[in-house]
Amino acid sequence: MHEPREGQAMTPSEQYPTVKQVHDSFQKAIENEPAYKEILPFFQSLYEMQVAALEATRPEEISLPPEILKAKLTGEMPLIERQQVTLDQASATLLLRAILTAAKSANHQLAAAANLLKEYLDTDESPLEQGHRMFLDKDRDGLRRLCEKIGIAVEMLDFFLYNSIWPSLARHARRLSTEHKLNGSFHKGYCPICGALPEISFLSETGQRFLVCRFCRHQWSVKRIQCPFCGNNEAETIGYHFSDDDKARRIDTCDQCKNYIINIDTRHLSRAFYPPLEALVATHLDIKAEQLGYQRAVDLNYQDLEFL
Repeated sequence: MHEPREGQAMTPSEQYPTVKQVHDSFQKAIENEPAYKEILPFFQSLYEMQVAALEATRPEEISLPPEILKAKLTGEMPLIERQQVTLDQASATLLLRAILTAAKSANHQLAAAANLLKEYLDTDESPLEQGHRMFLDKDRDGLRRLCEKIGIAVEMLDFFLYNSIWPSLARHARRLSTEHKLNGSFHKGYCPICGALPEISFLSETGQRFLVCRFCRHQWSVKRIQCPFCGNNEAETIGYHFSDDDKARRIDTCDQCKNYIINIDTRHLSRAFYPPLEALVATHLDIKAEQLGYQRAVDLNYQDLEFL
């Protein structure tokens, strides 16, 4: 991925890497992150398949009435709610089946759930579209009933459903961001596209700070010194916890709301920055943050993404 130019936010085209870039980043992580070596190959396959599917995915565009669009842009409100998301169902189905096949190399829990889901879909694929819709509509009771039929935990189904629809989410985010120039004009701590909280934070080559949405993965610029969750900008209550041995990663904490976020300084990163990968190999920092007395911010609209 390219870095933004001085004083500018990333353009939508700069936010999405090629399959080769994802591959190269993972290969370097496998070499340099021994604690995560066992889990990375499956996630490399997963994210490469997602990126490959992105350009071929064509969901129906989400229509926003002019008066509602104007009110949302003026009030700095997220443009869409997850219930409004439309899917390229054929693309999502193909990707889901590819992910289920790749999950044979994942950990035992994921592999077992993938096998049961694949067996279920091989006999009856019709509930798949309904499952995707229930996930987007936050129909937890419906998903639990579906999971009972399949024989897997709802968290496992969430994982597979979400990852199979991400290309549709990204297509919406890219189009809406381009049309409404959201990258440089929105500095809130929630995603300007879908309203989800950030999964990770990073500093670009110019020192500009960005947040990465935990749902659609849209990236947007924010103030350098400010808690993304409560807006606190008092330096004495904002902390940074890092190791001298790892200048690329740190834990940003807020003593007002007691939330934290992992921050990546791409200027010290030894590989191309790919947000899902960096979130994946920062699990030890999540544990450290909890030990320090901080918590991961709870997103009431996206609590089913706790597997991220």
